[in-house]
Amino acid sequence: MEKQSEKLGLKNLFPQPSLDEWRKAVESELKGAPFEKKMFTKIEKDITLKPIYTKEDIPDAAKNEFPGFGYFLRGNKAAGYHTKNWEIHQEIKSWDAKEFNNELRHDLERGLNSVKMNLDSATLAGLDADYADKNDVGNGGLSISALPSFTRALEGVDLTKHPFHIDCGFSALPFLMLFRALLKENSIDPGKISGSLTSDPVGFLALSGYMPKKLTEVYNEIKTCGVWISKEMPSVKWLHIDASVYDGTGADRITECAYVAATLSEYMHEMISRGITPDTVASGLKITLNAGSTFFADLAKIRAMRSVIAKIFEAYRVESANYILGIKSSSYNKTITDIHVNMLRTTTECFTGIAGGADFITTIPFDDCLGTNDRFSRRIARNTQIILREESNLRHVTDPGGGSYFIESLSVEMAEKIWNKFQEIEDHGGMTANLKSGTIQKECLNNLEEISADIAKRKTVLVGSNMYANISEEIRTVSGTREIFEIRKEYLRKFRSAGNPKVHEKVLNKLQALSENPDELVETGAEAFSLGATLGEICRVLRSGTDTEAVSKLEKTRASAKFESLRFSSLKFKESKGRLPEIFLANMGSLKQFKARADFSKGFFEAGGFRINSPAGFMSADQAVEAAVSSNGDAVVICSTDEAYPNFVPAIARGIKNKKPGIKVILAGYPKEHIETFRAAGIDDFIYLGADAARIISGLYLSMGVEL
Repeated sequence: MEKQSEKLGLKNLFPQPSLDEWRKAVESELKGAPFEKKMFTKIEKDITLKPIYTKEDIPDAAKNEFPGFGYFLRGNKAAGYHTKNWEIHQEIKSWDAKEFNNELRHDLERGLNSVKMNLDSATLAGLDADYADKNDVGNGGLSISALPSFTRALEGVDLTKHPFHIDCGFSALPFLMLFRALLKENSIDPGKISGSLTSDPVGFLALSGYMPKKLTEVYNEIKTCGVWISKEMPSVKWLHIDASVYDGTGADRITECAYVAATLSEYMHEMISRGITPDTVASGLKITLNAGSTFFADLAKIRAMRSVIAKIFEAYRVESANYILGIKSSSYNKTITDIHVNMLRTTTECFTGIAGGADFITTIPFDDCLGTNDRFSRRIARNTQIILREESNLRHVTDPGGGSYFIESLSVEMAEKIWNKFQEIEDHGGMTANLKSGTIQKECLNNLEEISADIAKRKTVLVGSNMYANISEEIRTVSGTREIFEIRKEYLRKFRSAGNPKVHEKVLNKLQALSENPDELVETGAEAFSLGATLGEICRVLRSGTDTEAVSKLEKTRASAKFESLRFSSLKFKESKGRLPEIFLANMGSLKQFKARADFSKGFFEAGGFRINSPAGFMSADQAVEAAVSSNGDAVVICSTDEAYPNFVPAIARGIKNKKPGIKVILAGYPKEHIETFRAAGIDDFIYLGADAARIISGLYLSMGVEL
């Protein structure tokens, strides 16, 4: 049957232009602007996107790739999500086991299909709450010290029905013992459990800067976990490489993935050298990547990472690898101001994970940056995934980016650059060696400073923060702080005093047996937990007499942190003065003359929490001075055209400074030939495209006596 397009003669009506013809048409529209400058987009230090891609741009490495084959650029499964949907991971920010249980059961009845348990800093460090720093108790998740609190957290939850996930910090061994005790108490077959109970010592060390045990000894603990889990719970992953460690540290996409690759290589080497087969290590692996707001770049990153992993597995002679790779929404790009915009960001990030073929997806709630979340925000995060799966039907499309000239080209380019960066890390001793030398910390910090400079200058836009700020919104903060440490301390005091001395003696004997019978570590530890041992007691035995490990920890931040600090400064001002700080715009001339710069000035200072007083244009300098001085303005911004400025800027600046000496006078624009003259007349600063808004607004607050 003849094709419809041929019947209609569409090729004759719409002839296909050549690439040269397209470029000539574009250049005519640019009206002399350089093509290479206007039409190419830089997304990483050494990755630049072209304005158009053709069939010739598809690299040879992508031409013979199919889902489930080759280097898995197009996905690990040939059928995509047709055989198995991705897991919806949900983080419940609760330190209390009972509250966590209530929220978990509520969410499982409303679309959640897996159980994810976050642990607080004290628990991850292996400390009972009453022996830990009070700031670590409840920080980041559940406070668990013994079997009763662990049992309360999972009461009524069918662990054989839902995949169960705990990221246990640098070593999962103590929690594996605790989990084994729970399974025994409830007569649950370990073989029916799926999910992950993982260790990530490199990630823990990078983020915290400290481990209470030498890395070589930690790897021995992880080997114990790997052997036991692989035998008793074959559907449970036991090694985790969590790239969210590097989220907000300055690591770009290429660097993040190279760190993951270097960590993978180190874990493979350490476990294989301890007698675990390459296939067992690879199949016990869980990898989490970050997903940010740049959809295509992050989609290509996921695809590229799979091919890099496949090459590393090939080098270690892995024949079968049933690892899982997922994504987590970036925390770095989330904002406290205009907080509901975070829903849009997580939607893009979720779509990235689905299109990239992620095995699990964590869409963080829109209020996660407040350190808490509620049922509504978790529902929105969860439903984002469910709607994309069930209503948008994205689960029915396998590798939607496959065949795209742009995505295929970008994926292969990123894979090559990740591999090159990975080899550079390996040439300098591997991931841990680079952490110990400070190379990684320095690299991240330098990159973070560059990124932060672009945000401060508003070259990188954060909607609702450094651009398009809504100063009338009520900024949410965490309220009702609880004395978590005291509550947990009292609970543990009662727990210990309620124990039977004879039973406690048995516990001590069991703890001693941990060091005497290393082959029975998991079962012995589980019995100790069942008899009333606490996590801290178990860890003290496991880590007694060992040296510690320390590096300079990575510094994490959020992109909007500086501008949020400025917004809080405006609220401090309001508390003391009864009003928001105010900028008076000395608009000069006609609307046509001042409007563009008045609008620019409004957006510039609203990002710092200032209310803007923008009157109609003044016809004389005297009028502008009188209005500015009599207003509530805490600073004055003169707005008009460069051509008109010499006629009135010096007079306005001098007039205001004579009548109100302490006030700052700012000029909208940067007329280079008049800068020194205007400064001499009293202009304090200049605002323009590319000006450092964070610096200028911070300086303004300091001059007003507002603490930053």
